Amino acid sequence: MTSSTNVPVEIAEPCPQLIALVATLSVLLTPIENRKRNRSKAAQAAYDRTLIAVVAAIATNALSEVPPFDGHPISMDEHSYTGGPFSYAALIAILSGLDELKFVLKRRGFYDETNPAASFCTSFRHTWEFQDLVIEHGVKAEHTVRPPTDPIHLNDPDGEHLVPAEIAATAPVLERYNRFITQFEITLPASAWIKLQRRTQKSGRNGKGRYSWGFNSKKIYLRRVFSRNYTRGGRLYGAWWINAPGKVRLQMQFNGGHVVELDYVSLHPTMIAAKARLNHDFKPYDVGGFPDRKAAKKMFNRILNADGNVQFDGRKDKKVYGSSDAFYVCRDTMLSELSVISDKLQCDYGAKLQKSDSDLALRVIERCIDAGICVCPVHDSFIVPFSRADEVEHIMKEEFSNMFNWHIEVSRK
Repeated sequence: MTSSTNVPVEIAEPCPQLIALVATLSVLLTPIENRKRNRSKAAQAAYDRTLIAVVAAIATNALSEVPPFDGHPISMDEHSYTGGPFSYAALIAILSGLDELKFVLKRRGFYDETNPAASFCTSFRHTWEFQDLVIEHGVKAEHTVRPPTDPIHLNDPDGEHLVPAEIAATAPVLERYNRFITQFEITLPASAWIKLQRRTQKSGRNGKGRYSWGFNSKKIYLRRVFSRNYTRGGRLYGAWWINAPGKVRLQMQFNGGHVVELDYVSLHPTMIAAKARLNHDFKPYDVGGFPDRKAAKKMFNRILNADGNVQFDGRKDKKVYGSSDAFYVCRDTMLSELSVISDKLQCDYGAKLQKSDSDLALRVIERCIDAGICVCPVHDSFIVPFSRADEVEHIMKEEFSNMFNWHIEVSRK
């Protein structure tokens, strides 16, 4: 399977309530299935595993405080399931059956070879009838939301890759975190959930999709996700707060206590300066000629993350720069001012820096676990109890210094 976000979730040990729900649905699907050929023993076993996974995935959405706008996306690419625990043929049969029974609503996806970014997976959203069935069987979100069976995950591999030993060594830290975090009560006020619901609906309707995945308070577990190979990415995903807006995150409470979000200041520029042993006042966001510092910061991030020359995008850039000519003048000014790190610009270096910042995040997380501090990471920032902010700030600075032999500032939100 190629993605952590477009396939069913495997449930290692289904709870009795989920097993009962699956049994009920299996009975309802039988008349539909009897119209088709009989399965072999191996095919039936694959069908049963797939049914549990599909029902668990859709039930999780049905039990979410804020369900995903378009439901659960599932790749219909047969190659995605080759050698995996699920059967493509069973997946098609189950979803078609649930659709016929009016338990799901289908949004058919498509793949555009000329513009892959415009493609999207087929998705299935639960109906009220399915939600009622889930509740009748006593299934709860904590029954279907489990720690990931693969804490280290590679999306869209560009070849055969074995997990490097130094990356495999971080899996126990994630497993330890996923056990540790369950001892804390992490809550949001009702008004914040309502705000997230409005954001999700608006995001889904206008097609921007930033918040359209929905939010489930039981999704507190982390997994490390790389992209294409194990030198790119590696950041932590899976927990609901990672996709929440910053203002909402600050309304979180840990065991009833208030929180603060600690953030590394200019993390990637500082990492570049540390690796190249540049001057401590290396500040790419302060390059002149830009409409404002925010525009300069966005330009730097674009040329750092781009895998090729950054081009004018009329939808995003016209409002900021006015014209393509002005945009290219600013871009070229920044490239000239940052010539000392030209080998790191417009060459996908940002994805490699994410590997380093995720290594750093895991160091901070492990220290917090050792100290018994509840910590909810958001890539390079950390939501922690207000009462222990000073302690975590010290940990963040110390771990950065240990890793890069360099100083960095930490901000508070």
